[in-house]
Amino acid sequence: MVKRYNGMKGLTLHESLLIDHNREDLMGLADLLGLKGVSSFRKRELAEMVADALLVPDVMRDYMAVLRDHEIAAFETVLKTGTMDLGDREGADEWEELSLYSRLEDLGYLAYMEGCWEVVPEDVAEAYRLIDNDEFHALRRERSWLADCLFFFASVRGIAPFKEVAEAYNRREGFHKSEDELLEMFTFLPDQNVTLVDGCIVSGVLSEEVLGQAHIGGKIFSCGTIGAGEIEGFARYLYPVGEESYRALGDFFETVMEMGRGESGELLMETFLYFSTGGKANDFLDEMDQWEHVILPGGRDLEHLKDLMNDAYAHTRMLVLGGCKPMEVLRLLEERSENVQVIKPTSTLAATLLLSKKKELDALGLKYDLDANAVKMPIFFFPKNISGNMVSSVKRVYLDDPCPCRSGKLFKDCCGKK
Repeated sequence: MVKRYNGMKGLTLHESLLIDHNREDLMGLADLLGLKGVSSFRKRELAEMVADALLVPDVMRDYMAVLRDHEIAAFETVLKTGTMDLGDREGADEWEELSLYSRLEDLGYLAYMEGCWEVVPEDVAEAYRLIDNDEFHALRRERSWLADCLFFFASVRGIAPFKEVAEAYNRREGFHKSEDELLEMFTFLPDQNVTLVDGCIVSGVLSEEVLGQAHIGGKIFSCGTIGAGEIEGFARYLYPVGEESYRALGDFFETVMEMGRGESGELLMETFLYFSTGGKANDFLDEMDQWEHVILPGGRDLEHLKDLMNDAYAHTRMLVLGGCKPMEVLRLLEERSENVQVIKPTSTLAATLLLSKKKELDALGLKYDLDANAVKMPIFFFPKNISGNMVSSVKRVYLDDPCPCRSGKLFKDCCGKK
């Protein structure tokens, strides 16, 4: 017998947790679950239908199969004891606990009750017992590892060939799948904020401008072999926990700035996010100085913090560098100083992005040729407010631009064919 939640008459605890969502979020869940014809339902009816769908064993299996070993252990601890325990955690421990809780709470699989106790609704517990077997956990380890790989590449590359994701997946001991098998597995992963476009994974949370920069960076640089340990650490803590420069920065936060481990881990996440999207160390320190919850040290300690920040910056994988670290890029340029690669854009968008990053490219010693893949076409027009004077100019049309003849084809497939 499923217990009813006394706070809302006639509803189970699971249904009550879902009805607390706003209607838009409930409709989003209904869409993900493939529920049709529910747009006219009252909120209560919608919550009940979503709750029923989330308790179907195959559906629960798909959502729970992205949980890592320590996360599923925490969920099972709540089942047995009624409290969350993620074990020995490093860095952003509080954030990790809240992240797991929020993911399961969104599905109504976990409830935060008075007195700071976590509760698994009884009907959710019953449904979980139906899928809790060796086959499920083997599947869960495979899917959660793929989800971690996707999250890593989407975060540090923005855009990356799925083939590279597959290669990284198979570098972890005991895991081996063909690219086709992983592509099929990808279709079963619930809402990962990653899409697959022309054989590449694309982040669903980055802006078009940042994705454009990441695409160019990926064409120029290769970030080399990425180990399984780096992916595991990043997926769990959201910063490169194994990178020595970040460890040193975290030690400084905790010892000199007297932060707790959770607070230090959260600031390391903020540091990575700022640097990975192109922010500079001095600018980040200026921003930190404006925060009410952070007090920067002075004197020699501040100078030491600046050095640590610059070191972390140099060892941060950056989207604009195609997931490479500045130190790796400088090393690569030194090795190839006699034959510096020339960047040749193939579209007006790429050329515009290159011009917008001129200072950064010049600082790295990179060269670009805006004319290499372009055809210069004369254009004539009458400027506004100038009577009777025709002006001529030249417009670059790139191979991947829409053809000027308005055929709807790319220039290289139409008038630009050689």
